[in-house]
Amino acid sequence: MEPTPMKHNASKSASEDIISRMPEDVIANILDRLPIQYALRTCILSKNWRFKWTLLSNVVFDKKFFEYLQELGGENRYDERNIISRLLFHLKGSITKFHLYIPYGKVLDVKDINRWVIFLSRKGTKEFNFINTNIDINVEPIKLSTHIFSCVKLEHLTLHNCSLCPAPTFCGFPNLLSLDLRHVAFENGKFGEIITQCPLLELLEVTYTHLIGKVKVVEIAKLTNLKSLSFPLCRLDTVAISNFLVYNLVGHFSKLQKLKLNLFTCKFLEESSAGNWVRTSFCCLKTLMLYNIDFGSDSMLSFVFDMIWSSPELKTLVISAAYSDAVPQPAFCYSELNHISMEQLFKLQSVVFKSCRGSENERYLIKNLLACSPTLNKINIFVNVVNNGNLIGCRLAANVFHLFIFQVISILCSIVLAVDYFTYMIKKGEKLVADLQLMCSTFLYFKLSALYAVEPNSNNDRVTVKGNGTDTMRVADQFVINNCMLTTHVG
Repeated sequence: MEPTPMKHNASKSASEDIISRMPEDVIANILDRLPIQYALRTCILSKNWRFKWTLLSNVVFDKKFFEYLQELGGENRYDERNIISRLLFHLKGSITKFHLYIPYGKVLDVKDINRWVIFLSRKGTKEFNFINTNIDINVEPIKLSTHIFSCVKLEHLTLHNCSLCPAPTFCGFPNLLSLDLRHVAFENGKFGEIITQCPLLELLEVTYTHLIGKVKVVEIAKLTNLKSLSFPLCRLDTVAISNFLVYNLVGHFSKLQKLKLNLFTCKFLEESSAGNWVRTSFCCLKTLMLYNIDFGSDSMLSFVFDMIWSSPELKTLVISAAYSDAVPQPAFCYSELNHISMEQLFKLQSVVFKSCRGSENERYLIKNLLACSPTLNKINIFVNVVNNGNLIGCRLAANVFHLFIFQVISILCSIVLAVDYFTYMIKKGEKLVADLQLMCSTFLYFKLSALYAVEPNSNNDRVTVKGNGTDTMRVADQFVINNCMLTTHVG
């Protein structure tokens, strides 16, 4: 008896590949979520899948891609430039995202890179990431083609270690939302002109900027839509920096939620020189990061106080200390500080203090932060114990910890004390024991635990903490005693 056609068709239908029958846009979406090397492998699945990879719209040549090629080729190295070119030029539709990561030591031909840029300028690219990890001040950076300024649909642009020359016909990036620049040189110093033509910009991050030239205050102040700003103040085109200038600039960004300022090489005018000015609150600012703060400068410390206590919604604060002199300056008269009255920072939850030396000015700032932050639950203090290349020792760390523990316990805040070059100090043996015992004695004073001895093991890579039982912790581990946490970090 012959099988009926109905049963035969049902069996054939059941054996068909369901994924292959999906619309092309759905298949493309699936492929875009795979690492590109795995998306390419789908060409061997069947005859029908041979060219499905050409539907890719997210093209990511990241670190793992280059590692994959290296492992696959072994001693017979693949030509990455040829592989990228052949893959890229076979793609059918628009390319929404292009990401190129050049590993350290890897050299790609500039002509090939610019061929890719020219090709992408016709593909409606919305996200372009060029991450060049090769940094050599003696070698001229990669100069990208002016066709990148033809990508008018760009929404996200990231450029690391390259140079650009804006096209004369460039009219801006009308849709650009984020701009991340690192070691980027703009010929003729036109960086300021470029950012003024990005009206929707929400995120601007500029770091390592000794190559881009100066930026006028009026140019950056036009970015009223900014929500996140990272910028080195030394790149502002002004004779001198003052509290008024920075305060007035930040005041233009009513939507700003995250602010990162680098004050490296900045010299602040004295408050009396800056004139009288009215301070306003940064009501949306939630994260404030201030780097290279010279705590030997009273005008700079006054600026720090102004910024902190003008941010009532602040949740996270990061401060990195720096000193123009090898030895911290003595404390100045705090009564002369012209900062606003210290109100409660009800939203502040986390504080990170880097490169702390235990100076009077640092202690004064942290003391006021602890006193005015009732919701603070974590403070990280990274102690700088290196001075002129010589190790000072762990005593400074112990003193800093002892100074802050009273306020910390009073507000039930955890504290993380990080000590640079801790591995080296462990080898100091008895010296380490004495210094760590000083820190632990503070816990004993408040009867937080029966912690009574700290001693290094013979192998010099562990510290034994004896108390209610004996626990052994590695360097960079942490132990918690009630609400206080002590972490030892490798610097």
